[in-house]
Amino acid sequence: MLLRQQAPVVSDIIRAKGCIWDVTFSPDGSSFAIPATYANTCTVIDFPSMSYRFKALTSDWALTASYSPDGKMLAIAVQDTCVLVYRVDTGDEVAKLCPPTDSHGLSYTRFSPDGRHLAVICDNHCYVWRAGDWTRDPIDIIIPLGRIDGGAVCFSADGAVLAVADSLGTLVLISVADSFKVVKTFRAVKGTHGTWTRFASCIAASPLSVIEPDPELVEL
Repeated sequence: MLLRQQAPVVSDIIRAKGCIWDVTFSPDGSSFAIPATYANTCTVIDFPSMSYRFKALTSDWALTASYSPDGKMLAIAVQDTCVLVYRVDTGDEVAKLCPPTDSHGLSYTRFSPDGRHLAVICDNHCYVWRAGDWTRDPIDIIIPLGRIDGGAVCFSADGAVLAVADSLGTLVLISVADSFKVVKTFRAVKGTHGTWTRFASCIAASPLSVIEPDPELVEL
């Protein structure tokens, strides 16, 4: 017999205007960020007190957010516009990162595990900024097989691999140590919208040398 138990509610329900695509905790668990689409905001809330720390106002939909590994910075991806970087302790904006090309498709951003890089996907590019050196031009990685449409990006736990995936099931693996060179490209056997996060997170979780074949993926 399958027993279902309702998870305990640790605090009040927080409501935001519009869709919430992403919720992320700080590395130490002391706060979490809620990007909200129609509201054009990203709210940072202390945990477990559930008090509001600050609310970032964005020019368009706030889609995803990423804390730096030390929890001091928060990057917010603003749809088709830019990535905003904030200080978590003060709520001050420290950088506005705009892709050097047409920013169509900008939707996802992630810090590397060592905090040295911030990766952003935008159209058929992956831009990588050097954290703290925000005025410097980003590394521009052209992604094969066309446009990124609602995709995802993440680093492996050891920071050696950067994975970029699109909504149609294309997955690109990039070697960080080898000057961010594209080293492997996969295509889902049955490309379905909504599977990109699993592709990016699962494949990038292992070093390139130990990636096992996936029956749902075909290497190109």
